[in-house]
Amino acid sequence: MKLRSAPVRNSTGPSGVPTNPPLERARLGDSTAPTRIDERLPLCLAANRGRLGLELCEPVEMGPIVIEKLVLTFENLRFPLDLSGGVPAFRHRRGELQRITISLTLERLKRWLDPRVRSVMGALDRPLDLWFTATGLGFGWVHATEIITGELHWVPQGGDARVVLDNVRGSVPAQPALARAICVLDGALSGKFSREGRTWSCRQVGQRVSRVLLPAAGARAPAADAVNFGLLSPDVDGVKIELDAHIHENELSAVAIRALEFAELVSRGDEALIKGQLEHAREEYVRALEQAPRHRELALLIAELDSCAGGREHAAMGLLNETMPAISAGRVGAELLEALGDRRGALEAYDTAARSERYPPLRALLQLRKANLELDAAEKLRTLDEAVAAAPTLTRSRWVRFEARARRGDMDGALADAEFLETCTSGSRAKFDVCLRCGTLMLDAGLSQQSARFFERALRYRPDSCSAAVGLARAFVSVGQPLRAVTLLERALSKASSKGQSEPSAQLLLACLVAKEAADLPQSIARVRQIPSTADVAVEARLWEARWRHSLGDIVGASVAWARMRELVELGQRPHRVSEWLQEAGLFERDVRKDLLSAERHLSVALRVSPHEPRINTLYREVAAAVAASTTFNEGGTVEPQ
Repeated sequence: MKLRSAPVRNSTGPSGVPTNPPLERARLGDSTAPTRIDERLPLCLAANRGRLGLELCEPVEMGPIVIEKLVLTFENLRFPLDLSGGVPAFRHRRGELQRITISLTLERLKRWLDPRVRSVMGALDRPLDLWFTATGLGFGWVHATEIITGELHWVPQGGDARVVLDNVRGSVPAQPALARAICVLDGALSGKFSREGRTWSCRQVGQRVSRVLLPAAGARAPAADAVNFGLLSPDVDGVKIELDAHIHENELSAVAIRALEFAELVSRGDEALIKGQLEHAREEYVRALEQAPRHRELALLIAELDSCAGGREHAAMGLLNETMPAISAGRVGAELLEALGDRRGALEAYDTAARSERYPPLRALLQLRKANLELDAAEKLRTLDEAVAAAPTLTRSRWVRFEARARRGDMDGALADAEFLETCTSGSRAKFDVCLRCGTLMLDAGLSQQSARFFERALRYRPDSCSAAVGLARAFVSVGQPLRAVTLLERALSKASSKGQSEPSAQLLLACLVAKEAADLPQSIARVRQIPSTADVAVEARLWEARWRHSLGDIVGASVAWARMRELVELGQRPHRVSEWLQEAGLFERDVRKDLLSAERHLSVALRVSPHEPRINTLYREVAAAVAASTTFNEGGTVEPQ
């Protein structure tokens, strides 16, 4: 444990006699003077509560806490006393601990706790949030897949430091927020605190602190059985905690007592929950609900378990309705109403939960969920504005509003959100990703000129990026500058080729531009032929190859390209509009090559992709009827064309 202190000061006792002159002589170079083991931990003689003892002269840091005071007294001393020997004359006596004053600030606690939470969670989207409450500490964290918040109540027991987890809420995939919160906190506090259910304890803090500090200063550790913890008291920038021999009872608040009683009631269920035994945990919670009927938190916890399990929405809703209205059941009630198809009820539940939520990122998430259910575009944007205002630095809410503004053509609003997102990120890689995503979304929304600005910014962070070059080329084409796009793509492909990389999307776009602007179909066919079948644009590449071969009069080559496109679709590649392309292939085989069997094959795959498309259904029935009319059965039972 790290111990630090300011340089030792010369101190005097009650009579004004210096209490550590030997230490001063040691500083001046007197080799005959007794010295302490660690001069960084200043001790001095002092009278306390009518008895002589030792105390710290200066605060000492111990991890996240600062020991402001440590006082011990000696028993059975005979007066008069000779104080000329100072601290060294008394440091080998075994004293009795009287008082320890501990101070704690949010800044120090964050520095200590944040890396421990990250070691369990991985990277967080923002620093760990901590704040003091009337009964302890509030916390919250934002991860890529979850947002969790809750409270730790200070519930000391004698000389043991103890905290209990309460009011956990949040959004976690496939498991209750409580299970995730306990696992993360347990990993962060392990080694310092022992856990039982949702309660963490650190035994005999006074004894632990004195055994670390005093032997390091050359003094004997005192007896510490008489000191007990008091409640938290606010300080200038944090809180102070007293361990004192005159404190006999820990007076807890009503909120802390209720949380402690509830933790004891559900301890068996919590243990099963942490182990991932969700069914066993539910059984234990139901058993606890029998002992404490209509308990709101228990009902919510069981309903959340049923919601995570899936297929139990009606059972969970029935349990909630016995205890509280579903619209006042927070996120759990809102998600159940949404799953059961009650959109109006879910909207009201999300709104109620967001208004009562104190943790800004979770409030923003609840408003995002509400916005997803809004049918009115103006009301949806208003809700997104509230989500962004609730947590301005939460990127996921700003991304959603950016996309909504871009789709509506709100150029100024979309640009403002995009620039904010770029500013909030740090590092060239992260800024490149933001600019590339903003440019792509703007281009898809029809804001071509604005998208070009962000593709250019992306190239500023990664000049050799083919994906940014393709995006910028598409933007140039949209604003009527295809020749600039061709030059840009050729340069990007040349750089990628020199590094041994293939860029199928750039190859396809350049081939299409060469075919359109230069009318060089053979060269375009050669480029799309280089695109492998494993690429994301392989289906579209075969489409253009078939069209260009048809334009050149290569009917057989076009038929082969259509067949290759269909094979890729049958293997699982399903790009947008693929059913239209298969329909085009079927018409080609029927009308150009007069091959009804191949046409039927293309249309059957198109029907499998889009079974409710009327045009494809009609074409398939026509071709299938023509195939049936043009075939006969021979004596062996095989089909022969007429």
